[in-house]
Amino acid sequence: MADINSILSDLGEAVAADGTIETWAQAAYSQSVTVLENCDPRNEPEQGDCPLVILYPVAKTGGLAQGVKVHVIGISCAVFDAAKPISTQGVLRFTGGRLVEELRALVVDVIQDNIAADVHIEAVVTEYNTIEQFPFVSANMDLTLTQEKLIGGDALE
Repeated sequence: MADINSILSDLGEAVAADGTIETWAQAAYSQSVTVLENCDPRNEPEQGDCPLVILYPVAKTGGLAQGVKVHVIGISCAVFDAAKPISTQGVLRFTGGRLVEELRALVVDVIQDNIAADVHIEAVVTEYNTIEQFPFVSANMDLTLTQEKLIGGDALE
């Protein structure tokens, strides 16, 4: 498996270049998705940066006693949606939660299509923040990737 920086760069570039994500972003927000590798929390993204995808390292497991190499990649998908809610059958629906889930699913599809054949997605754990920072709405994933260790390869890579 490549080093974590290469994984982040490759996946970020794939998300940025994906035509389906571009089409979705233009239809939903009339602009392209902003893709960041890591982020400066002191200078947080703003409304104009959304829709937004941030990729960052979370954890890495390696070593001689490990059966597989593991990389955990964090991926935050965010939208800014202060639009008036849609009323459907007596329910006011704020659309940000639905839109961020659509973006999250598209990002997972791109990752599945762009990881090496011998790399597996072992888990995707998603936490949604639909209220805390409204009208910013986010879906934050921890994506666990595994790969069998190769004989003669660097067990600590």
